[in-house]
Amino acid sequence: MSQSFILAVFQGPKDVVMAQRIVKVSVYVSILMVFISAALAIAGLFQTSSDARIQYMLDPWMLIDVFLLSVLTFFSTNGSYGQQLSF
Repeated sequence: MSQSFILAVFQGPKDVVMAQRIVKVSVYVSILMVFISAALAIAGLFQTSSDARIQYMLDPWMLIDVFLLSVLTFFSTNGSYGQQLSF
């Protein structure tokens, strides 16, 4: 019986195929977050806002977060496919 994706995320995968699917989806989500964060950080280089909450999101120092998230995304994809899970 196949395990559902949401249960596998919260309870842990029961087979290698589901673990690979979780890794693949998490990589896609982190790439999306890199693009969103980079867009906001680059916009912060050129614009300012009077609203403190918006100005916090437009912080150019967030480019450091973009770099770190990119590095972590890259290393999470290297060698993670096809390996056996060992807990």
